[in-house]
Amino acid sequence: MRLEGKTIIVAGGCGLIGSAVVKVLANQGATVKSFDIKPGADFTIDISKDLHRFTNTLKDLGPVSGFVNAVYPTGFTQHLECFLLPSEHIAKHMVKHGGGSIVLLGSIYGVVAPNGRNYRGTRVSKPTKAYAVLKGGITALSGWLAAEYAPLVRVNCVSPGGVLDGQDKKFVKRYEKHTLIGRMATPEDIAEPIAFLVGGGASYITGQNIIVDGGYTAI
Repeated sequence: MRLEGKTIIVAGGCGLIGSAVVKVLANQGATVKSFDIKPGADFTIDISKDLHRFTNTLKDLGPVSGFVNAVYPTGFTQHLECFLLPSEHIAKHMVKHGGGSIVLLGSIYGVVAPNGRNYRGTRVSKPTKAYAVLKGGITALSGWLAAEYAPLVRVNCVSPGGVLDGQDKKFVKRYEKHTLIGRMATPEDIAEPIAFLVGGGASYITGQNIIVDGGYTAI
């Protein structure tokens, strides 16, 4: 479904997945505003540290149809702050303007534990317990927001599996062997379902965690 006439914010819009989301949404006709701490974004801003500026920017933008939160901070506290308050602020903003759709980026490691054998003897670090707690919390947050701001605002979580990004070849081979599709994801594999959830074709989907992992968690 085309997205002409819709303004969509992508937080983390310069990241691996975020930049793919920006491209896919723009190709579908949306007006996309990217937020990131990196130069090159439409708004260079740390949404966890400068919430006041973030909310003021929302007021300037006016009605926002969609918000994709694809930030990827490294610290535990920063991760929470990037998802908790900004996502709720934008939900309230959407309510004032008639509604919208929010998609939070989680991970399969908020649902299942990482297979340590994939990482053994490679240069890829196994995700920590804190990472699992954070990603599981994002899934829970999306459900809470969906219930709190229904029916005007739909909120869903997309939990990607491993995305190919120059990882150790030994790790990639082990990981791909465990997927039904037989390969790791591309950023576009994750971006397309996110674009669907933002659009009108998903108007009856809310409070869900959509796992996009090539069947990794199915076996």
